[in-house]
Amino acid sequence: MPLRPGDGQFTHIEFAREPDRAPERRRPAARFKRPEPPVPPDIRRHGEQIAQQTAAAIEIAGRARQDTGLDPSPVVVVEFDSANFDTRDWFEERFGASVVDESMEKVGDVTRHKTVVQFPTDAALQSFRREITPYQLRQPQRLILTETQREKFFNSLQSVRAISAEERMGTRLKAEGYPDDEPFYLDVDLWRPDDHGLARELLAEFTHVCENAGGRVTDHVQTESLALMKVRCSRALAEQILNLDMVARADLPPKIAAGYTRFFVPVTPPNPTAEPDETDALACVLDSGVVSGHPLLAGWVMEERDFDTGENTEVDLNGHGTSVAGLVVYGNVSKCLELNDWQPKVRICSAKILRSEENPMIADRPQAVFPDRKRVEGTIEEAIRYFHEGWGCRIFNLSVGDDNEPYRGDRQFPWAEKLDELARELDIVIVVAAGNRYPEILTGQTSRKEIQEAVLRQTLTPEHRICNPATSALALTVGSLARNDAMSVEINGRTIKIDDAIPGAPKHSPSPFTRTGPGCTYKVANTPVKPDLVDYGGNLALKSIGSATPRWIDRHFLVGELTIQRENGGRIIGSETGTSFACPHITHAAAIAQRSLANSLGREPSANLIRALVASTAET
Repeated sequence: MPLRPGDGQFTHIEFAREPDRAPERRRPAARFKRPEPPVPPDIRRHGEQIAQQTAAAIEIAGRARQDTGLDPSPVVVVEFDSANFDTRDWFEERFGASVVDESMEKVGDVTRHKTVVQFPTDAALQSFRREITPYQLRQPQRLILTETQREKFFNSLQSVRAISAEERMGTRLKAEGYPDDEPFYLDVDLWRPDDHGLARELLAEFTHVCENAGGRVTDHVQTESLALMKVRCSRALAEQILNLDMVARADLPPKIAAGYTRFFVPVTPPNPTAEPDETDALACVLDSGVVSGHPLLAGWVMEERDFDTGENTEVDLNGHGTSVAGLVVYGNVSKCLELNDWQPKVRICSAKILRSEENPMIADRPQAVFPDRKRVEGTIEEAIRYFHEGWGCRIFNLSVGDDNEPYRGDRQFPWAEKLDELARELDIVIVVAAGNRYPEILTGQTSRKEIQEAVLRQTLTPEHRICNPATSALALTVGSLARNDAMSVEINGRTIKIDDAIPGAPKHSPSPFTRTGPGCTYKVANTPVKPDLVDYGGNLALKSIGSATPRWIDRHFLVGELTIQRENGGRIIGSETGTSFACPHITHAAAIAQRSLANSLGREPSANLIRALVASTAET
């Protein structure tokens, strides 16, 4: 019978209960029949190569286990061309193996399907290897696969190999190489068995290997598929780790570039604002901390906590977090300045997860970095749980990302996976910046239109794809728009301008540095749209003085997004550039949406409803 809503709960809607049924694994209906894989010209030779490759991959994995004393299940890479069946189902349901990763790569006109398979037992491995001989000899022998299934499977299978050390190497480690100073920290992701007992044994053995080599595991976080380790190690240990078959990836820890400011006119602080109460919206800022005594934040910071950053203070020593917090509290700071009307609307909790560090490349641009000894995923989980449990906070701003790690079509990032798990478990809304990448210096374009069109084309290239953790499926990922494209302005009868400069993007267009989607994709027919939303986060100016080499300008207030800043020489307003400052605009809207829905419904809305309201009120 229909379920009737309670008093005041959408009385015009009735819901019919679906009959109870056992859970089922639903597969998408095929829209068209994929062509059968081509038959190799020499099946006997093809089968022989697969057998040899499998034996070689297992031998390589065995040598690595013998060298370290570890005994995990062997992991191999199996690559298919034009697979017209679910490889995960075949390996897991027929051979008893575990698929720990899947990805696709376009090679010319062929889509290569790469499946990383873990064989938990020798029996599982042998069940796979035994199918090769009847395929080679065309024997109608029924083992696990029928003759038809066997032909389809092995005709499509192109190679079996061990995972290479280079494949396990993260983007920062590839780009920067090993640090000269030892020891250093390494983020290591391990494939985690489904069996909790086996997972504990694997972690204990891995920890033992690190300690035997003079290293140390300083932090450990788990997701559903991975064990995320922070290791203090030497180069020798790092190279040893990269050869372990249970290692999914090893990389240098991310360093997050902080925002920077440029003062433009003296600002008189407004009168102290009224104290907030529990009916005001609430959001948590995960960043470098805040200056809670800032004239525009005083009274609106409910609690601040330092999550072991090493600075031993909750105060923002960098400036990034304070500038982000200003946009979360006020929303459109530019409008507040224009009208000289300061009406804070969102209370904040400050989770300090980043510390300030000198930038060796640019002295006046400090970096915001994560604590050395801890995994990023664990630090963020600790902060989110703390403020969710202590304050009931359900809206979280994460203007942090790893710009050196764009999404290239492989597996989901562990950081993004952890955000999805937290969003699902706690029913919260996490708002994440899409990430930044400066466009290349352009040559051959002379007009404003040509330059801006070339910049826009760059934002659609693979190098400008959203970065870790902006691929999070349940987070609201935010890209940036340019609020302004004027290169001069009149202030008190004085013209302030950027000489010989062209704006990188027209007003209200995608910022030149913003990153684009798609999101994390395993199947061609199911490509997530990312970023979910955009808001104002600044612009860039392409500047050339005489015959000097053109360069991008990002520090002038004309190309930045106006927000508050740490007080410096009496100035409390500045401008910032980056998707980090587009992100808090959406957080501000989400916090107000959550409070508005709670007031309307008389109960807490779901995270899905909050996200839906924010998206439905956005302009296309």
